[in-house]
Amino acid sequence: MKRLAILFCLVGLASCKPKAADDAYLDPATADPEHYKVELQNDFVRVLRENLAAGVQGKMHSHPSRVSVYLRDTEVLLTPRDGAPVEVTEKAGTAAWGDPVTHAGFAKSDVENISIELEDLSGDPIPLPADDATLVDPEHHVVELENDRVRVLRLTYPAGSTSPLHEHLPGVSVLLTSSRLRNTDSNGNSQEMEESAGAVLWSDGAPAHTTENPTDQDVVMIRVEMKRKPAGK
Repeated sequence: MKRLAILFCLVGLASCKPKAADDAYLDPATADPEHYKVELQNDFVRVLRENLAAGVQGKMHSHPSRVSVYLRDTEVLLTPRDGAPVEVTEKAGTAAWGDPVTHAGFAKSDVENISIELEDLSGDPIPLPADDATLVDPEHHVVELENDRVRVLRLTYPAGSTSPLHEHLPGVSVLLTSSRLRNTDSNGNSQEMEESAGAVLWSDGAPAHTTENPTDQDVVMIRVEMKRKPAGK
């Protein structure tokens, strides 16, 4: 798998954008609104949904540092602003890190992915909770990639399973399957979540809770967790 990285930021700054006049930042949501829609935005992230049909040429646009979650098997030809085209292929359900870039994409297959764009996460580190999910429940919470700003988990809850009491860092969850889960905190308060595959959710990670899958279908999601606070926080 080939990666494009033609616009680099200083280490520790999650969302620096090109500043030179000839390197203007092209916001996907305004440069190509037909294919890029904002799903949610807060101090930590902006989340975009990208949709291109096979054979469609997207417009030139930019991304800051981001994690992409691929909802379909993807084959796309990416052309950087000042470079040669590069073919990228990804399997549905994978997550990949991307450095800042300006490019246009030609979809060789139908494309649907979620881009979790990082804001400036140069604030203080967020302490790992003592009951962090990866420590107390590694069976259901697996780290797929990690750097100084984020870690990416694959959460898998088999049919009928229940996780032990655990907590998360703040983050974005992308549902890879249709999901019905029941979260119960240490006081016995329960809340059910029912979402379709492809849904995008933000949560602050606390309080600690168990997670039960009461259905006869496995539930799988990608969770992109924040390791640092936004600048000034």
